[in-house]
Amino acid sequence: MKRDHAEAVRWYRKAAEQGQADAQHNLGAMHGNFKGVKQSPAEAARLYRKAAEQGHAGTQYNLGVAYANGRGVEQDHTTAVRWYRKAAEQGDADAQQNLGVMYENGEAVKRDHTEAVLWFQKAADQGPVSSTVAALKQLFVSAVTSNAMPKAKAPANGRMCSNFGIGEGGGGAALMPCSRHKAALYCGREGQVQHREVGGHKAAYQA
Repeated sequence: MKRDHAEAVRWYRKAAEQGQADAQHNLGAMHGNFKGVKQSPAEAARLYRKAAEQGHAGTQYNLGVAYANGRGVEQDHTTAVRWYRKAAEQGDADAQQNLGVMYENGEAVKRDHTEAVLWFQKAADQGPVSSTVAALKQLFVSAVTSNAMPKAKAPANGRMCSNFGIGEGGGGAALMPCSRHKAALYCGREGQVQHREVGGHKAAYQA
């Protein structure tokens, strides 16, 4: 079937007018991205709000982005945080990442490295590759500049990351198995610096 954005808009509009949240989300995205319809950030934001108020997590994130950047609405970081939080609490990895950034930078919330790390970790634990990588980059920065990193104990079988015991009184990694990406979540601050210097975790083990 030939792709036809205009026809897609027609059907999305019919469903959106009946209150279907996915259709409102998709139609809003098409207004925002100029696909099959005249670009209108204001109309995109209006449709996003309708879907977001129905609890659509992806749209709550999009509406947060709109408020954070002033796209189709007056820029309002406080409202952006509110919508990011709603989406983040439903498990949206992009919203978790952005909420972490807001805490890291102190935008519309009190600056809090610990809270930032919490949301970056949630995003890294379950997000798609793009969100995971972005969250871990933020996590690296936050972890090295603060003492907010969670510390784990060595697993009972003694299998541990090769950086276990580096810095922070031995509070190194304890991941089973030691993931190349997620090891960053469990290493002490000095271990974090090492990860950054070598361009990632070496994924070496010691029994």
